[in-house]
Amino acid sequence: PDIVLYSVRDSFTPEQLMDQPVFARLEAARAGQLHPWKFKSMDHKAQTGYLEELAGWLASDTEVT
Repeated sequence: PDIVLYSVRDSFTPEQLMDQPVFARLEAARAGQLHPWKFKSMDHKAQTGYLEELAGWLASDTEVT
């Protein structure tokens, strides 16, 4: 993948993920293109804000695969 979204709820941190040999070999991981998958309320304003943040990552991160 070109980016990885990791869970922020009861999951590994990016540092812990990078300690996993298979994960650390991913091109996106090596490029530092790890972003949090945030759990937001289902209202329009919260979802719009997060999707704008996600769109920004997709626009700024580079193609690595």
